[in-house]
Amino acid sequence: MKPAKHNRQSSGMEQMFQFARPIDLLTVLVHLTLITTGAFIALFLTNLHEEKKKNEKEVVMLEQLHQNLMVDQQGLQSLVQYRKGLIRDSRAVKKFLVLQLPWNDSISNLIFHISGTNLFFPHIGTFESLKSTGIDLIQNPDIRFGLFSTYEENIKSLHATESNYAELLNHFWIPLISDHLMLDSSLAFLTPVDFESVKKNTRMLNMVSVIAIENDGLLTQTMHSLVDMSILLKQIEFELERIKSGNRNDIAPRKTRMVLIGYRDAKVVTVAGTFNQWEPNADSMVRSNNGWYLDLLLAPGWYMYRFTVDGVWIDDPGNTETVLNEFHSYNSFLKVE
Repeated sequence: MKPAKHNRQSSGMEQMFQFARPIDLLTVLVHLTLITTGAFIALFLTNLHEEKKKNEKEVVMLEQLHQNLMVDQQGLQSLVQYRKGLIRDSRAVKKFLVLQLPWNDSISNLIFHISGTNLFFPHIGTFESLKSTGIDLIQNPDIRFGLFSTYEENIKSLHATESNYAELLNHFWIPLISDHLMLDSSLAFLTPVDFESVKKNTRMLNMVSVIAIENDGLLTQTMHSLVDMSILLKQIEFELERIKSGNRNDIAPRKTRMVLIGYRDAKVVTVAGTFNQWEPNADSMVRSNNGWYLDLLLAPGWYMYRFTVDGVWIDDPGNTETVLNEFHSYNSFLKVE
């Protein structure tokens, strides 16, 4: 009988353990789930914190870069006015030389003015920002490319051209003329002015012509840099808005309709801009009841564009947000949100 009793006790204990095992397993699974979930949450919060720190760092860098670019933009705008003044004064001097108008101190001052030049030096903080490791934090490819084209290409090229022009001026014979005396820089002494010989001096005329041509080229380069800088500033402002609003990762292309009112008699109308590398024949527009239209898929950001009508570039008459370009016409801005 004892063995039977022992068997009943063993059977009871086995049932108890069989009941206990699922509970223990369930508990273990719950604990593992909680631990795993906690680890994921901790990792998520860590990543979120790191992303926030990264964004904060990038905001500071972008805001500083924007400020430096504004300083450079003002410098380039001043340089544009300076170049325009040199071109205007060169043409005035040329009129006196060609038309042999009476010589006076005003024309002497003009010659003194056109005999010099200015070099553009970007704000030192801009280059520091470009060369810092933090520049890799800029995710927007348009900003990266814009920084490269504006500073590594345009402004470096502009500075090289300005330096070459300054060297050219050093080899010119530049007299400082008053009503009575002339200082020849090559001889370094004062001599009486022979106005008739000055008027007929072909070297002087060639010099003034070269100065006008060189400054016209420098003006074009400076305005080109200004155009690129204008859209770069807009891209940085747009990126700052997206970082602060938390939607910077939304980069899906948007359907964007370009519209040109009028020109119903035109045969071919196209749109060209920064979205197609300014290729005038890349995107042809479709005729509509009141003009032309074209639907494009564009990622969020700022773009510049112009239209062509039967091969002739035209401004967009329906867009007031523009920038004067190096061809003395206007590029229009387009914002895709």
